[in-house]
Amino acid sequence: MAAEGYADPLVSVVMPVWNLAPVLPRAIESVLAQTLADIELIIVDDASTDGTPDIIEHYRLADERVQVIRNTTNSRRSSIEWEPRNNGLQIARGAFIAYLDGDNTWDPRALATLSQVLAKSPQTQLAYCRSRNFHDAAEIDAVIAADSRAATARGEGWVIFAHEELDVTELGRSQYIDTNEMMHRASVFRALGSLWHTAHPRRAYVNRHQGKRCPYRRHNDLDLAGRIVKTFGSDSVVQVAEVLVDYYYPSALRRMLLDEAQR
Repeated sequence: MAAEGYADPLVSVVMPVWNLAPVLPRAIESVLAQTLADIELIIVDDASTDGTPDIIEHYRLADERVQVIRNTTNSRRSSIEWEPRNNGLQIARGAFIAYLDGDNTWDPRALATLSQVLAKSPQTQLAYCRSRNFHDAAEIDAVIAADSRAATARGEGWVIFAHEELDVTELGRSQYIDTNEMMHRASVFRALGSLWHTAHPRRAYVNRHQGKRCPYRRHNDLDLAGRIVKTFGSDSVVQVAEVLVDYYYPSALRRMLLDEAQR
């Protein structure tokens, strides 16, 4: 449902995946179940070698909103590393762009909520929400203690970190804007002059301040948000104070799959 006076824009969802067969259906179905129906889901298969391609093909045949790009070489294993989300952006038709990793899920209202923020305010270039972060339950205390952000809620195996009023000087330390939380106008890339970079220029600094140490993370989502702030100003980025993403760290996925196998 669009805000009064606005038509629903097409939202392009870009989902890069690599060897995620056990959990990928959950992610895809959380996109296709969105209350905002006017979407396209572009899945970029980054040269998977497990059952991922068959799962993707099943959903492509079942729903015309699903499009597929298949890389013949994995973006991280090529002699020249690249960002697979850029493959999807090359064919995206939407006025608004959102991203979901193939091992996470959205609340059914996620795209409608974020797109309304952009539709209501032409000066807003990026809107982002909050995440519920899942870890193995045994790790939660250590994760919270090591993170620079304050924990506002927690349960067995999950934590929600605070999102204070945006302070651009704190991005990467006590504040973070994650890929799965953001939606932005497709037009931002014309002003930025390029699509996604492969890594945040201060990657090591950002990694030091995140509670769950993930050396493989490149933090290029935060880099994109920072570039938008630098180009359009801090007022161009708006936070939605709702938890609309369930973000699963590897330890949580392993535990979830083990529990399912034992049922």
